[in-house]
Amino acid sequence: MSKEAPAVARTSMSSARTSSDIQSTTAKKRARQEPLQKTPDSALKGDQVLKCEMKGTLYEKAIGDLREFKLSGRTGRKAIDNANQVATHCFRFCYYMVGSLPESATKHDLRFLARMDKLRKYPNYLKNKGYMPTTIRNMTLNIVSLYKHVKNVFLEESRLKVEDFDRVLYELTRLQAEIRRDVVVRQQRVKRQKTNNQLDSEQELSFLYAAKRRIPMLMDAIDKDGYQRDQHSTLMGYLMGYLCVISGHRSVVLTSMTKEHVANADQWNDGTRFQILVDEHKSVRTFGQASLVLNCVEFSWLRWFHDGKCCSRGTDSTNIFHTSQGCRLTKPSNFLYLAWTDAGLKGPVSFNLIRSSVATQAERHLSETERRKVARAMCHDPTTAEKFYVALPTRELAYENRRLRMKALMCEKRKVKAKRKSKVCDEQEACYSLSSESSEDRDEPVYDDEPESSSLSSSSSEELSIRSQRRPRLKRKLFGPVPSTSSKQKPEADIMSTVAAATPSKIQVTLQRVDNNNQQCLKEFSIVLNMPRESNGRPPSRQLEATDGVLTTPSKLRPPEASPSYSEGETEAAEAEAAEAAEAEAAEAAEAKATEAEDAAIAEAEGAEA
Repeated sequence: MSKEAPAVARTSMSSARTSSDIQSTTAKKRARQEPLQKTPDSALKGDQVLKCEMKGTLYEKAIGDLREFKLSGRTGRKAIDNANQVATHCFRFCYYMVGSLPESATKHDLRFLARMDKLRKYPNYLKNKGYMPTTIRNMTLNIVSLYKHVKNVFLEESRLKVEDFDRVLYELTRLQAEIRRDVVVRQQRVKRQKTNNQLDSEQELSFLYAAKRRIPMLMDAIDKDGYQRDQHSTLMGYLMGYLCVISGHRSVVLTSMTKEHVANADQWNDGTRFQILVDEHKSVRTFGQASLVLNCVEFSWLRWFHDGKCCSRGTDSTNIFHTSQGCRLTKPSNFLYLAWTDAGLKGPVSFNLIRSSVATQAERHLSETERRKVARAMCHDPTTAEKFYVALPTRELAYENRRLRMKALMCEKRKVKAKRKSKVCDEQEACYSLSSESSEDRDEPVYDDEPESSSLSSSSSEELSIRSQRRPRLKRKLFGPVPSTSSKQKPEADIMSTVAAATPSKIQVTLQRVDNNNQQCLKEFSIVLNMPRESNGRPPSRQLEATDGVLTTPSKLRPPEASPSYSEGETEAAEAEAAEAAEAEAAEAAEAKATEAEDAAIAEAEGAEA
């Protein structure tokens, strides 16, 4: 009895130990399948966060139901990862909202989710923890999903009112708007890094040439020597990179390609063109199946993988691109990098960089219609391509944009300057007319031969005719008879006018009759002209200047003229023409002012005689 009892005890203990081990193992397996529930790091100052997990709470039940709702019976790896991520973000948010509340506050209701003071600080809390703006945005979207799920499924159990959910969702909308600003800045920084690491066309062409040469060589080596892990991985990288460069598709299109897709490929043109349609990819709900168009050589490579000649597990795998164990590829960029280095190329490479280079080249060198066709073949929208894939402008293009902007600025400046010049001309003409009308002075004699004098406008036609008849007689009285000459005979004497002295108010003019034969002065007559003033007491706006004995008009008072623009070939001719025009204008102005001074002297003498 005593000997059998320990044996029974040992048997019972071993069975109990075995059952406990089985239970612990089962619990571990379940924990692997469930989403990861990490507690946040130590709370910041002023933010109290739940430090340990509470079992049997209502928020755990709600988050688990939300995970099943997001999964919706799908068994794909991407769908499971997305559902687990939503659950993890919701658990982290609930830990933050619970804070230091007792366990009883979370067992039977969700009223802690309506703590607005904690909710407003959550984005800053995540930012201080080191999360990127894009991650904070995704967390906020998942939190909105949690509130909507609780509102529609756990409204009574949560003991929250509809008004509470409306208030919380309204606050989350405001927080999302603030987060969006940081997200845009973050996206620009990432896009700048993509631009700096952009693949150029020479690298892509070199990879294509190397792939066409190396893929048949690796296939022959595997057929001859059997499976080699390095050769198998390099071959996978070459073929996936080749298909990505010619199509611009995401890596998920290649990893989701099955043997059934290859077997059902459509062919035409006497079996030289093939089209493969892939069902599973990121934007299948928007653009449908992803299309790969290949020639007969490229399709023969996929047929080689379809027949399972790459490895022993290749016949059992349903995917074209698989690991040495026949599983689906999870990190295709590693295989691409092996092929990239095998081709002798340097620098970083990924499917995303190849996709960005395809979108950038299409945006720079194709028309709008062609670019839309390429974007649709890549299963994304042109707007999305410009936002996430197309590289930022290069330095040369950015400088060209600056030049165009300055060109528009100078065109606007010239337009405004032309309007201003025309306005100044109008004001000067008005000023000239006003100054001539207001220049009449009662203490001074009126000169009827001035074209801008007000007496000329007020005189009758009879007085003008009488004065015009008396003017030749007065000339003969002052200077003597002037012999008439023909156009071919040079006159014996000429009348010259010289400015003896000039002030802002008076000008002294000396008139001389000079013999052209011996250059002797036959007769000399001096006269002083009083310059009229404007109504404000200032000198007239149109004065006469004395320069080397010649009366000229100040150039600053002349109406401005728009200078013509010449091309490079016409510059010298234009300068010569402008110089000749300036000399002719100066000579004409000097002759006109001399005649004007002479007429003024005659009018002065006529007024004295009257």
